[in-house]
Amino acid sequence: IKLYYQKHKGGLKTAEMRQIRYFTLGPETFEKNVQVSEDEINSYYNAYPEEFKSPDGKQMPLAEAKKDIESNLKAQKAEELRQQFMAGLDNPEGGGAGIDAIAKEFSMVTISESKPFSASDNTSDLPPMITRQAFGTDKGRVSIIPVGANIWVVEVKEIVPPRERTFEEAKKEAAESLKREKAVQTARKSAEASIMKLKGVKNEKLPAEAKKLGLDLKE
Repeated sequence: IKLYYQKHKGGLKTAEMRQIRYFTLGPETFEKNVQVSEDEINSYYNAYPEEFKSPDGKQMPLAEAKKDIESNLKAQKAEELRQQFMAGLDNPEGGGAGIDAIAKEFSMVTISESKPFSASDNTSDLPPMITRQAFGTDKGRVSIIPVGANIWVVEVKEIVPPRERTFEEAKKEAAESLKREKAVQTARKSAEASIMKLKGVKNEKLPAEAKKLGLDLKE
């Protein structure tokens, strides 16, 4: 196994690892920064009277409709803010702003840190598109990534390049690779031996002779 390791250690490297800092912005993050004035509520009520008529044609009083109007207007304004922020996708590195500055802008108290992960890591809680983005971004860069209704703000904190594994680290994989290699060699030798035994056998006797060797001839 050690000889195999010495010969192939260049291919027995650790995977490149990445670590990120991140936080998410949900729709409520933008809504809490939105204010709706009385004038805006009145204007909406007067501009869309059909929305506030009951099935029998009676007009709903403004006092009763006010809460729904305020909620709708707040959601619209929040979406506008979200779209403005998402415009940073045209410059995926967040326009040069660091993750701490963006977190402060949205009053985010906590910035999470992931454990180191590889590109093929399927045990991480990170969405696949976040993993892909992390491996396509330089260290220190900030990316703005929509995932469902949320926006992920991600900074690549650390990049650990691949390195040659020690013998102890690679021993199990080296042993398995060596075992597969030997199995292939054994199968090849067995096939060559069977072919030699079948040489010179007449065609009509080939199926029977091949069967004795455990082979199944097919046309």
